[in-house]
Amino acid sequence: MLYILLTTVLLASCQSETIVQVAYDIATLAPMADGVASAKAFVYQDKAYIFGGRTKDGQYQNRLWCYDPQQNEWTDLGQAPMKGRVHPTALVAGDKAYIGLGYNGKIYTDSCYLRDWWAYSFTDNSWERLPDYPANTTDHCIGFATDTALYAGCGFYSNFSSDMYVYNLSDSTWTQIKSSHLSSAKKAFAMASAECDGRYFAGTGYNLKSLNQWMEFTPKNGRFLNRQAMPDKGRDCAVATGGQANIYVFGGQRFGGTMTSLHYYDDIMVYSVATDSWKTGSAMPSGGLVNMVAFTIGKTIYFGLGENINGQINNSLYCFEE
Repeated sequence: MLYILLTTVLLASCQSETIVQVAYDIATLAPMADGVASAKAFVYQDKAYIFGGRTKDGQYQNRLWCYDPQQNEWTDLGQAPMKGRVHPTALVAGDKAYIGLGYNGKIYTDSCYLRDWWAYSFTDNSWERLPDYPANTTDHCIGFATDTALYAGCGFYSNFSSDMYVYNLSDSTWTQIKSSHLSSAKKAFAMASAECDGRYFAGTGYNLKSLNQWMEFTPKNGRFLNRQAMPDKGRDCAVATGGQANIYVFGGQRFGGTMTSLHYYDDIMVYSVATDSWKTGSAMPSGGLVNMVAFTIGKTIYFGLGENINGQINNSLYCFEE
């Protein structure tokens, strides 16, 4: 249930902008057994799946979990036949999830930026190895899924990237999108991305400092289009999910170039697709978190897991109704 609390006028980017602050009736759900940070969530037939991530003892996971909202319970589906990782990419098309990429190991070491790409079958819980991702910028990519193709990119290896690649489902091939089409996107990684009503959005991220960019990605011509920037000083390592009319961005951190400027966000930011505008939302019950998961089932928005500014892993899951 949604309550309008107040309207404030915020001066941002030298322009006067009205931000409506709203609060949500947030419920606490069954916690995940151990909790992970930097995992990836995806949804199939009204159940959520969580893959990968890092545990409180620093172990990189290759385990797949299923959350059933009807029963409010978690099921361990076992280990995938791939290396454990943080910041994987996971996209759903048809009756399969396509999972891979991510990071495990030592920074700037090529083999630690994982390029393997797999199909997971929901029908029989099986895995199939597919052609590898054609680049090594695989840490913390964004991704989008259509009926015929999957899109991934804007990851990190030795530098920041705005490169995007398309995976054709009909012939299992990867193709790079022309860089000239992506010029609106600032090279960055640790961005948030989500789909809402058949439209695809991405933004925030990090490139020497946290960014407040927000863009729409158009699969038809493979382009990023600038949209209204987030009304803050920038954030990275946030997470997003799309509802029926809005996209919800949770948490993240702001790093302005010095350790003294590190800030963990505890808010929920709400982007209206119809009006290209932002509202500030409730504070999360967990306080500020990064590297969370978020997903949508029906009209219910779910968020949780991740880690706080002290590096403590959160195993809580929360939800609210749109």
